[in-house]
Amino acid sequence: MGYGAALWIMPTPGGSIATGFANWYSSNYGWFPVAVIFIVLPYVIWAIWRRTPWGTYLFAVGKNEEKSFASGAPVIRVKILSYVLAAFMASIAGVILTANIVSGDATIGSPDTLSAIAAPVIGGVSLLGGIGDAGGAIFGALFLGLVVNTVFASQVSTFYQSLLTGSIILLGIVITTLIKRFTSMNSRKVVG
Repeated sequence: MGYGAALWIMPTPGGSIATGFANWYSSNYGWFPVAVIFIVLPYVIWAIWRRTPWGTYLFAVGKNEEKSFASGAPVIRVKILSYVLAAFMASIAGVILTANIVSGDATIGSPDTLSAIAAPVIGGVSLLGGIGDAGGAIFGALFLGLVVNTVFASQVSTFYQSLLTGSIILLGIVITTLIKRFTSMNSRKVVG
């Protein structure tokens, strides 16, 4: 629905943003790039929030809603808060993307849908909930960025770039899943 509304508002790419904002985003504070702030800041927020009761509730609700409710966790409020925070982070990502392309385009994010899901999974985040953290998701995103840039820089034919990138992403997901399964089995053997 949101994608359709964006296309209705802006059916073709265009527009512009303030050059001061784009210049600020691509600048440095001394040797430190401003863009890195948007990688470090979510991790710092997550590291602090994870240590609060709400962070514990979020993991518990993600792992098992019924048990969390039985334990006294405010399940509905936790779910609402998680959606609000996800929307807030997505809006920040949209502003950053706009600073990168210096214009507006309703269809710019379509090719990145798979990558947005694959990056956290590669970083160890479970799609079922309750497992993973922001550090893993950031690692997965950096890994995907490295893969895409490496494939592009290696001058592979454009016909095969998507195939090669997708294969590497799939390999990364399989390896991550196998590592998680192996460590889970080893931890059960130690406990049992």
